Amino acid sequence: MKLLILLSILVSCNSAIIVDSSVASIAANDTSAIIKACGHQPIVGYTYCRFNEGLDANNTFLTFISPITKEGRSLTIFRSGATPLTYGFLDDKEYIKVPWSALIDNPTFETFNDSFFGFRIRINWKDEDGNLRQTFQDGEIRLRVIKSGYQATPTRQDSNWIFDFDKFKVYTTTAGRSNVIPH
Repeated sequence: MKLLILLSILVSCNSAIIVDSSVASIAANDTSAIIKACGHQPIVGYTYCRFNEGLDANNTFLTFISPITKEGRSLTIFRSGATPLTYGFLDDKEYIKVPWSALIDNPTFETFNDSFFGFRIRINWKDEDGNLRQTFQDGEIRLRVIKSGYQATPTRQDSNWIFDFDKFKVYTTTAGRSNVIPH
């Protein structure tokens, strides 16, 4: 995966473009791209998504967020064993919405879709001297598809395994099912 990412940097670099290294998060192996998915608020670097088997993946979206620039931006999503997906941001939008079906090559979520995905946002911009520059941000997505009919909160609860932690009520069963609910 890292080799694929490094190759994409080399291929996308042009001698007229200066790669910004002053705060190179990718050189530090950091994940700093912003993503909104799975009902979560926008988050930096990494998101974990759980969906029920059979859910419509055509109408379930990931939103990738980037500052608007006049010089252009792109998103590449790396999929295990498949061709990377590349999208261009619209000039006046700070986000791209991508349906999950594009990532999993399936119209619905199935348990065989469990996977990790890497993604990179490339931001082209001009510095105060008019030089064209590039900044890269990486991120990661984890997809877990839950069997149809499974419930995280069990019907039978062992009161010995219900407890408070910080500001949350924690439920765990002997079957390994868990749930955490804010107080």
